[in-house]
Amino acid sequence: MAQELRGNTGNYMRLSGTSMAAGVASGVAAVVLQANYRLTPNGLKAVLQYTSIPIFKADGVRFDALAQGTGQIQVEGAVTLAIQEATGGAQIPVYKD
Repeated sequence: MAQELRGNTGNYMRLSGTSMAAGVASGVAAVVLQANYRLTPNGLKAVLQYTSIPIFKADGVRFDALAQGTGQIQVEGAVTLAIQEATGGAQIPVYKD
């Protein structure tokens, strides 16, 4: 009964936190770098932050980036921006020299 109250049903378990997010974030980072291998670490960070979807508190106020991060990761947008960077469509200085 306690597991169902946490959102766990059937063969699935609901988990949250930075330990759960680390695998997703690193996977997205790998996909973005596959789309544009010339991104620097700071460039990759900028792409992920710029394309994230903001997360808001129940009262409608946006979470502080240092408390919650810049938002929900958005894979398609991050890959699209990385490709645009690679083809010269975006002008963010995020390349290795």
